Amino acid sequence: MENKNLEGNPKEPAKKSNNRSKRKIILIVSAIVILIGVIVEIPNIRFMFTHINTDDAFIEGSSAIVPVAPQVRGQVRKVFIHDNQYVKTGDPLFTIDTSDYTENANRAEAQYQANNNALKQIDLSISMQREMLLKAGYELKADTAMNKLNEENAQRYANLWKDNAVSRLSYDEMKTRYEVSSAKVNVDQANIDQIQTSIKNLKEELKTKTYATKALEAGYKLAMINLQRTTIYAPCDGYVTKKNVNPGAYVMPGIPYLALVNLDNIWIAANFKETDIHKIKIGAPVTIKVDAYPGKTFKGHVASFQSGSGSAFSLLPPENATGNFIKVVQRVPVKIVLDKASYTDTPLYPGLSVYPYVQIEH
Repeated sequence: MENKNLEGNPKEPAKKSNNRSKRKIILIVSAIVILIGVIVEIPNIRFMFTHINTDDAFIEGSSAIVPVAPQVRGQVRKVFIHDNQYVKTGDPLFTIDTSDYTENANRAEAQYQANNNALKQIDLSISMQREMLLKAGYELKADTAMNKLNEENAQRYANLWKDNAVSRLSYDEMKTRYEVSSAKVNVDQANIDQIQTSIKNLKEELKTKTYATKALEAGYKLAMINLQRTTIYAPCDGYVTKKNVNPGAYVMPGIPYLALVNLDNIWIAANFKETDIHKIKIGAPVTIKVDAYPGKTFKGHVASFQSGSGSAFSLLPPENATGNFIKVVQRVPVKIVLDKASYTDTPLYPGLSVYPYVQIEH
């Protein structure tokens, strides 16, 4: 019995040798797998060390969402669009009843045309008065020359009559002729003064009428503008959202009844920790992931920083000096612009959550 124990089981050394070989193989395989995993993950590891990211980011739509409000009041007659429809700039959206605005435009046009015709009549009268003034000037000039001749002849006849060289009748005739020509010169001058006064009065009336005509013209143009405003057109390309207008409804100016979302004007608002801001540079490339599109990445770049943390612009900004102070890491909004204007297959809507990864090493 003792001899048997001393000899032992001859299979045990072989079994231990097999176990050691299996462990070596497992260790080698494990090392190879780990090495392969490290090699495969090197780009991701390098990416992690060369980028910073935040989950506090979203698609900003303040510049993409365009509220559409009528500029005149009235009852809606037709609506040409439906929810989520894509429209282009200038497409009609809805129309308002034009009855009142057409009547206002016709009345304003009639008043403007009447005043404009009166203005033309005054202008024509001034032209006629100027022609009369020119003619009266010629008559005054001719009558003045004749009067001067009659004056000289009258003086000459007076001297001859004193010398009894002419009869009293001839002298009286020449004297009368001089007095008549003198009176005619005075009449001509009075006529010229009257015409000049008339022209002055017409010019004053023309000035007053011109101002009135301009005011009526402005009123007519405004009436036409209001008439044109009864049809509301799309101010930009975009998708119809928040539609709240239907035929028969009464709309008021300045109140938005729908909005257009222009997906070409979106950008990303990323709120990074203040401790990371110094690492981010303007123009740095950004890789963007969107929850709505798993596995899809977008490209962009850092455009600007907001000049203040988000809390500084909140409705109730913190007053650290008035109470117990607890330090909280602040967030600074960073504007990230997409490098591509739009993505047809994967549209980015305002409000979607995103994960921006900003490159900090070039």
